[in-house]
Amino acid sequence: MKAPRNSIAFVVTALFFSTSFLFAENWPSWRGPSYSGSRAGENYPTQWSADKVTWKVGLSGKGASSPVVWKNRIFLTAPAEGVDTALAFDLDGKEIWKTEFGAETKAKHMKLGTSSNASPVTDGKGVFVYFKSGTFAALEMDGTIRWKRNLAEEFGRQDLYWDQGSSPVIIGDLVILPRLHAGDSWVAGFEKSTGKIRWKQERNFEVPAENDNGYTTPIPIRHGDRNALLVWCSDHLTAYAADNGSLLWTCGGFNPKGKKLWPPIATPVVAGDIAVVPVGRDDRKQAEV
Repeated sequence: MKAPRNSIAFVVTALFFSTSFLFAENWPSWRGPSYSGSRAGENYPTQWSADKVTWKVGLSGKGASSPVVWKNRIFLTAPAEGVDTALAFDLDGKEIWKTEFGAETKAKHMKLGTSSNASPVTDGKGVFVYFKSGTFAALEMDGTIRWKRNLAEEFGRQDLYWDQGSSPVIIGDLVILPRLHAGDSWVAGFEKSTGKIRWKQERNFEVPAENDNGYTTPIPIRHGDRNALLVWCSDHLTAYAADNGSLLWTCGGFNPKGKKLWPPIATPVVAGDIAVVPVGRDDRKQAEV
C-alpha cells in the first residue's frame, strides 16, 4: 500500500520471524516494559529490508510518538486533519478505532517537530495519551474516552525551545506525567480511573539557560520496598515515591562547569542499581555519561 502524499507511514516489519513472535510480549510503553528499549531473547535480525515489510498504513498527519502494543492491539497518536487523535490497529494493520480530542497545537519547528510526541501507555485496561495542546486523556480499550483534561488550560503552556517530548508512565493505580520547562516545573500522579491529581511535586532548580527544558520520561524503579520513579532534568537526577510524590533523594553535580544549552533530551537507563545518565551535547562535542 502506498502512503498518501504528505502523510507519514506507520510501518510494522517482520524480518525472518512472524508477527506472533514479534509481539509475543506486551510492549506497553515508550521503550517497552523495562523502559530500556530492550527485551530478552535472541536471533533478532541485524538488517532491515524493505522487501520484508509486512504491512504499511498511511496516516493523515505526522506524529513522533512510538507505537505501544498490548496483546493483539497497537496504539499510537498522530494528528488527523489538524486534530489530536489516538488510533488502534490490529496486528495486520487494520484500523480498529480512531478517537479525536480537539484541535492540535502545531509544532514549533515544523520540519522536525510534531504535536504528537508523547507515546501512549497502556495497562491492558486503558490507554493514556498526551499531546502538545495540553490534552491529557484516558481511553478504554475500545477507544471511548474515560476522562480528559487540558493541562495547558489548567497550568499554562510549557515554555520549551523544542516541542513537548515527555511520555506518561504507569505505576500501580496512577499514571504519572512530568512538565519540565522554563516555567513552574513539576511531576504529578493522576488517578487512572478518574484523572484526578493525587499528588503534585514541584521540581525547580536554578540552572544555566535552557537546561530546565526537559524532554525526558520518568523511569519506574524499586526503592527499597516501595515503588518509585526517577526524573532527569535541570542537571539533576531525582527520585520520588510513586504513591505520594515525596522526594526520596536528589543527585546533582552533572554540570560542574555550568554549561548552558544542555537541555535533557535522552532519558537515562537503569540496570540493576545503576542509572546511566546522558549529559551534555554531542553536537558540541560536550557529551558525557
